[in-house]
Amino acid sequence: MPVGIDYSFVKKIGRAEFSLEEIHALRSLAVRDSHCDAILKEALLDGDYDLDSLGRQIAQLGDDFILNSFPCQLFTATNLLIRSEFLLLWHVGDGRLMFSDIDTIIDQTRRHISAFKPRAVMYRLCDYNSTDFHFIEETSPSSRGAARLIAQDELLDFDLRTIQAILSEDIPLDVLIPYVRFHEELEILVNRLRTRFASSKRPRRLGMMLELPANLFELDCYEGVDFFVFGPADLLQCFYGGLNRNDGSFEAASANVLIEPVRYALSRIDRQGGKTVYFTKHLIELTSEFALQSLERTQVQRVYVPCQLAGATKLSSGKRKMRGQRQKGADGN
Repeated sequence: MPVGIDYSFVKKIGRAEFSLEEIHALRSLAVRDSHCDAILKEALLDGDYDLDSLGRQIAQLGDDFILNSFPCQLFTATNLLIRSEFLLLWHVGDGRLMFSDIDTIIDQTRRHISAFKPRAVMYRLCDYNSTDFHFIEETSPSSRGAARLIAQDELLDFDLRTIQAILSEDIPLDVLIPYVRFHEELEILVNRLRTRFASSKRPRRLGMMLELPANLFELDCYEGVDFFVFGPADLLQCFYGGLNRNDGSFEAASANVLIEPVRYALSRIDRQGGKTVYFTKHLIELTSEFALQSLERTQVQRVYVPCQLAGATKLSSGKRKMRGQRQKGADGN
């Protein structure tokens, strides 16, 4: 696989032409990559990015949240999940994030999301890590998720100001806290959020990602949040000893190992009462294995990932050219 293709490629995904080498590389990434742009890559490579069909799918989703860090005005009046790190990537591309540009970035984001007219937004705080992203000058390279947000005030401030800007448009908004290792990290961020919005418009709910095995067995420490979102890729990675999800060996990891731990976690959440749980990615396919009917006080919903919707209005010509390239490759020309 050629080097030099990374997540910043999302910035260029709407361009008109791709080389065969890039197509093969992206197809490989789309198979192994559990991040949110993988579905878009796969749709582009297969040439099946049908906006009309996609629009019909989205119209039928009800209260599910669509994972989409790059809102497209073609799809409105739905629930939108925004991942902060991909939102930033959309703005900076291959470059570095300059915190001096934050005012402009926040205003552009506010206007873009307002034009999308979502019913609600779930905003996931930044889960920047130096393995996948390279647009921040490192201050604590080994940390990610909640730990990095606590250590890097500028990054957390960006998220809080972006949340405030979205709330100013009277859009109902939930906040999702990523990659929590210890309950003290969650408490620090929850307190920061509550303090920041104590005298202004405030988020509707606060939630937490369940991405580490310890999270599943320590849920009694996390009763202070309103909802949980399971992160199966990180869970699977940890259960298999820290496999790199972009490495070929990750394909051998069986999601079935998650069934019993997640079943146990659901039972603990149900005891808390009145919570909402969101399944995402391949956990959706495993839900038939869970005894969901035994849950008495927990609402189960989905985070839906039909595609990334990035540059959706520009893809038609690109699809035609990519199909032509693939056909030439198949003919040996």
